[in-house]
Amino acid sequence: MVSLFFCVKISIVFYIISMQHTTIGSTTTFYCTTEESRINKSVSADNIRFLVKLTNDFSGTVKFVYAQNIIINNRYTSFEIFYNTNEDILTGNVNLNPEGYWTYEIFEISWIGSPSLTNSTAPLSETTILSIDDTHGVNNGLIENGKLLSSDAENGQEVQYSEYVSGDVDTYVYPFQDSTTSNVINGCTDGNAINYNANATTDDGSCTYNTYGCTDPAATNYSPTATADNGSCTFDFLYGCMDSTASNYNPNATVDNGSCVYIIASFTSRVSSSEGGYIGNDCLVDILTNLN
Repeated sequence: MVSLFFCVKISIVFYIISMQHTTIGSTTTFYCTTEESRINKSVSADNIRFLVKLTNDFSGTVKFVYAQNIIINNRYTSFEIFYNTNEDILTGNVNLNPEGYWTYEIFEISWIGSPSLTNSTAPLSETTILSIDDTHGVNNGLIENGKLLSSDAENGQEVQYSEYVSGDVDTYVYPFQDSTTSNVINGCTDGNAINYNANATTDDGSCTYNTYGCTDPAATNYSPTATADNGSCTFDFLYGCMDSTASNYNPNATVDNGSCVYIIASFTSRVSSSEGGYIGNDCLVDILTNLN
């Protein structure tokens, strides 16, 4: 399969750039007006080669490749670049993945002597400057630019494309995909949840919510299960005995102050007096008095 690419210069003032489409896996043919845009006219057209810079508009990936099979006609120049996963700048092999829109720029490279496409004699980018030598190529500058759309193929047919609007101001074109598969982002879609995911497309039931209450451990109404403070904390302490078995137990006390009092069990036996009689616990005071 061969993809054709046209860029037509119709005046000295401006260009009309046609948007062309190439398919991953095929050879791409460019048709451009390189002779009309020629910068270095002091050498023969045979001493000119074209370095193509390709920049993916979405990922920013930059690739360089030298044009192959150059044919200079009266009104236009044609050349090819080849799809290959084993890329080689000098032989025209390039992998146009990721698919999408690419910005292309064509730079004119000239030699005084015969053109030689090697790592040491040909500029490998638009910023490469080689030492002055008849065998070294010189980058004269940009002569053409435009857009190229590269798409994937499936069983020899083009994959359907649809426009995708990203979350920012930019718009890109992506391969169409089933929304039930790779485009699905699971997460919490409830904006009221504490783990709300603005990027989620499908709610997966993972939403969690705040439990409101007093979160200050020093407050009298502290709630250990509360996750968000609702301003209800109180600090009104009532000191007293908090032991319900004490005689002075205070059910309203919030802080035990150690004041609890306990009743000692009453006597149940009788005690023989020195005079041969018996006394009960109610006579204990009298005994103590007599002993004194």
